[in-house]
Amino acid sequence: MIIFDMDGTLWDTVDVSKEAMDVVSNNYEEVKEVSRETIREGMGSSRKENGLRFMPYLDEEKREFYMNELNKEIVNLIDKKGTFIYDGVIDTIKDLSKEYKIGIITNNNDKYVESFIKFSNLGDYITDYMGASNHNISKAEAIKLVCDRNNEPHSYYVGDIKKDMDSTIEAGKVFIHARYGFEPDLECEYHIDDIKELKELIKKIP
Repeated sequence: MIIFDMDGTLWDTVDVSKEAMDVVSNNYEEVKEVSRETIREGMGSSRKENGLRFMPYLDEEKREFYMNELNKEIVNLIDKKGTFIYDGVIDTIKDLSKEYKIGIITNNNDKYVESFIKFSNLGDYITDYMGASNHNISKAEAIKLVCDRNNEPHSYYVGDIKKDMDSTIEAGKVFIHARYGFEPDLECEYHIDDIKELKELIKKIP
């Protein structure tokens, strides 16, 4: 099974996330504006981590509420006008699905994954998915769970940041670094500079 991270691996939602955050800060007086750079820094983090990053001045209950509002607005904007999917993602997933089960796991929620699947028209090619925040589990636990329920003990996780690598190692799976994403300088054994390289790389992994 090949499992993909989302932000920095399949698509880039920094701009749409910034726009959504502006909507939330305009709608709710106590929510301060968040910079594009701060939002970029939060890509790949959990909802709780980003609540602290974006709204450290609020209590946990309010942060949770506003993060839910933010996620709803992000999905709403993607449904309305889409966002940037990296070149080659759609064709690569279609091609890989002929030989492998395809999964998607993010630290965001299930609806965020569903927005990608809808926008990309890849529903027929995705075997399973999970937004870890929806289930109050870590990304490592989500990776284990998806692999177990698909009876795929030997699986690959493709991600772009150190948190992805650490989660994959904790889950006991093979990590492949997408160096075109948000953290290009990770040191790891397997990497790609373009998602179109993935199929040939996997063939070489023992």
